[in-house]
Amino acid sequence: MKFEMKTLIRRISTKFVNRYNRYKNYFIAYGLMFRTLYYKECYFGPFVGEFGHLLSHVVPFLSYLHSKGVKIYYCGPEIHSTFFVDDLGKTIITRYYPLRDFYSEISPICNDQLYPDDVNEKINIFIEEAKNSKYPFWDIRTRDFYWVVFCNWEYSNNFVKVYDLSKVYKSNNENSVVIFPRKKGAVYSPYYGSPWDFKEVANSIKHLFDTVYIIGHPSFSADIKSFDNVKTHFTNNNKEIVQICSNSKLIINQFSGTHYLSIYTQTPVLFIYHGQIRLPKIVAKGNRIREKLGDKQGISFAHSTKEIIDFVNRNIIKK
Repeated sequence: MKFEMKTLIRRISTKFVNRYNRYKNYFIAYGLMFRTLYYKECYFGPFVGEFGHLLSHVVPFLSYLHSKGVKIYYCGPEIHSTFFVDDLGKTIITRYYPLRDFYSEISPICNDQLYPDDVNEKINIFIEEAKNSKYPFWDIRTRDFYWVVFCNWEYSNNFVKVYDLSKVYKSNNENSVVIFPRKKGAVYSPYYGSPWDFKEVANSIKHLFDTVYIIGHPSFSADIKSFDNVKTHFTNNNKEIVQICSNSKLIINQFSGTHYLSIYTQTPVLFIYHGQIRLPKIVAKGNRIREKLGDKQGISFAHSTKEIIDFVNRNIIKK
């Protein structure tokens, strides 16, 4: 009986503490927002997390602040600077504290602070300057603030904006399709479904397009060689990635963060999924986020190469 009572008290206490921290962090977020709009300057970072988080939570929020005339001092990987521009190509960041590309050395989770020691030195310089300034500091290092509160808070208040990057990076109208061949790494959620043979996927639709691009960051992409009209281009140069997506008619990927590129490039996306969708709530949340960011097509899935071909014929070729 004593053991059951202690367990019950511990659960109640944990629930109370979690709820208290959640409300406290919501209060902090609103306070930061008030001060940010008052001073028209702020520090934000450090961001060291997943690509999907960058595109769905960080860039939309900072774009919103920029649209309100806020000067932003930001710390994050330099390879992401491609996304911090408006639809005229002008930077939305007043001062960028760049970090090197360390994603070949770690597997990012959310925005948990995982990075090499030399990157830590750069981050500490940014944090010290942010804390010593009079301007608000959006410190997103802790999961309790960033993931539990901020990522929901910004959408519940519509503090998000997306600039049309195709106006900046698009160079041509190509009869092409983009495939992101995600490889199964150390961190892998069940909502990606079971693995695909991406060479088979490319082979199944190559007759429908002039070019099939297989692209992505080298650290997160399956090793596939170019063949026929299928061109492999793995790079950490996001300007090239965005340009290829902007020029193409369709983006194909598993339900990972790269799908948000379709929002920024105005390119339709098709999600491929092997097996039964195990986490429908995740899909529903992704749909809500995409709608908030301006997506009008909704989420479409294909569960086989035949369904991929049918989707392309029905929604891309006929248009």
